[in-house]
Amino acid sequence: MQTATISTLFDSIPIDFLVVSWPRMLRSKVISRFSVGVIGTHPTPLPWGRGRHPIHWLIAMGIPEATLSFFLVDDGVDTGELIHQEVVDLEPTDSIEEVSEKLSQIAQVGAFRVGLNITDKGRLVSRPQSANLGSLWRKRTPEDVKIDCRMSGGAILRLVRSFSPPFPMAVLETPAGPFKIHKVELLDWDREVWIMHSLGNVLKVSNDSLIVRVDDEVIKLYTTEKIVGLYAGLDLHPPSSYC
Repeated sequence: MQTATISTLFDSIPIDFLVVSWPRMLRSKVISRFSVGVIGTHPTPLPWGRGRHPIHWLIAMGIPEATLSFFLVDDGVDTGELIHQEVVDLEPTDSIEEVSEKLSQIAQVGAFRVGLNITDKGRLVSRPQSANLGSLWRKRTPEDVKIDCRMSGGAILRLVRSFSPPFPMAVLETPAGPFKIHKVELLDWDREVWIMHSLGNVLKVSNDSLIVRVDDEVIKLYTTEKIVGLYAGLDLHPPSSYC
């Protein structure tokens, strides 16, 4: 018995269009097989935010809304003609899982409206993306999910939410080794208590959390591991020696 491949299915069955939502490029020979085209989605207001790991960057950079763009896939990176866009508000407390769920829900509405966009001649009404505007976001790296106590509390909070479970979690490097951080709390401490402590100074430690002075405030970091080897007064970023 011969196993049918995607290619042979395309050859034997007339298909008008394909809908995809994945982080890989399609070759021209695949795209050209569909009379209407290949419809892709991307959670930014294209042409802004093309590229890799868009949900992570939306959260990490504090962008207050996501725009699910439906577009005709071409040879470029999220450069095809726009069909439709749906906007959804993001809350400051949304995790990457919660943002993904919001996008899944708005995708149902958008898909219905894209269907209405198909003309009686079997074509989609679309418009070119601006050639003069836009941005390309790079691939996230391990360095992008490391917590640096020179960052603001708000930036650290967004970073942790952008890589929270089910993702592997942000990492706090310490003299006792790395700790995975799944939650951050911004604390309302009296400024006189912490302002003269150095950046990255540990103010308090418990079994699964530590309180640290960062750029502009005091934060509480929650880890998935038992904390061993850290203590109040420790600097997570050891100061350079005086010469």
